[in-house]
Amino acid sequence: MPGHLQKNILLVVSDTAMMYDGNKLLAFDPVLREMKVVEEMFDKIIWLGARTLKMKPSLKPVSSAKVHPVVMPCVSHSGFINILYVLSAYPVFLYQILKHLKYATHVHTRGPSHPALLMILISLLDNKRIYAHKYAGEWTDDNIPFTYRLQRNLLKKVRKPNIRITVSGKNDTDSENVYDLENPCMYEDELRGMNATGAEKDFSGKLRLLFVGNLMPSKGIIPLMQALQSSKLSDRYESIHIVGGGML
Repeated sequence: MPGHLQKNILLVVSDTAMMYDGNKLLAFDPVLREMKVVEEMFDKIIWLGARTLKMKPSLKPVSSAKVHPVVMPCVSHSGFINILYVLSAYPVFLYQILKHLKYATHVHTRGPSHPALLMILISLLDNKRIYAHKYAGEWTDDNIPFTYRLQRNLLKKVRKPNIRITVSGKNDTDSENVYDLENPCMYEDELRGMNATGAEKDFSGKLRLLFVGNLMPSKGIIPLMQALQSSKLSDRYESIHIVGGGML
C-alpha cells in the first residue's frame, strides 16, 4: 500500500558555505543548483554544511521545502588555530552525521572536506545505504594536504557495490566504482541566454578573453593556453584575464 512505501531520504555531508540572513538560510549557489537537480529523486534532503560569517553574492536562499540544511562549524582557519578548530569540530561533525544517518536511504558526500572524511570512513562499514562520494579536488596531483590525499586514497581503494565515487576526469586505471561526472552548474535557460548573447557579438576583431576557474588541468586552463599558442589563435586575441586560484 502507498502508506507503507519507503521514503527516499538523501543525506548530504559537506562543508558547503551556509549562513542565516535574518530568517533566510543562504547557501553556496553552485552546490544549491546541484540540490535542485536531484531533489526530484528524493522525498527529503538533509544537507549538512559549514557556517560562514561573510556575506557573498554567491550565497543564495534555500527555497525548496524538500531541502533541510543543517549548519555545522567552519574549520577553514589557517595555521595552528586550525588544528584546534578541527579537533573541537570533529565531535560535532560525528554527532550530526550519526543523528541524521539513521533516517537516510542514500548518502552523498562532497569532498575533500573534514565532514566528508568522517562519512567516507563510516561508509566502509555500512552495507545498508547507497553512497555517492564526490571528490572535487585534483584526482592525480600529490601536492595536496594530507587529509585530501587520505580521502583520495581511501576512495581509490573502494570496491564495495553500494559505494560510487564521482570525479571530474576519471583515469583508465581507476576502478569500476569511479565515475566521471560533470557538475550541473548552469540551467538550460542560462545556456540559451548565453548563446543568444554570443550570437549578437562581433568576433571579427581582436578578442578579449576571460577565464574564470581553478587553475588545475581538469578545469580546462591547459587546453585554453595551448589553443592560444596555436597558429590559428595566436594573432587573434588582444588580452586574456585569468581569475582563479592555483599555479600555471
